Amino acid sequence: MMQELAKKQGDVEAMKRELMGPTGGIFAALSMLIGILLGEPGLGLIIGVLLLLGLASGIEHH
Repeated sequence: MMQELAKKQGDVEAMKRELMGPTGGIFAALSMLIGILLGEPGLGLIIGVLLLLGLASGIEHH
């Protein structure tokens, strides 16, 4: 179970790095922090991915 979760988290982290390059680490850290504060790391990752997707699409439009 924990290995599956770690693998999914690793996949999400890899996707973030691909999306944002060097700044991906900042957003990964922020999403983890949000998850820790909410007591639900998975939720933090989901929020982080949504933020990244929003930023990535915003960057593309400008």
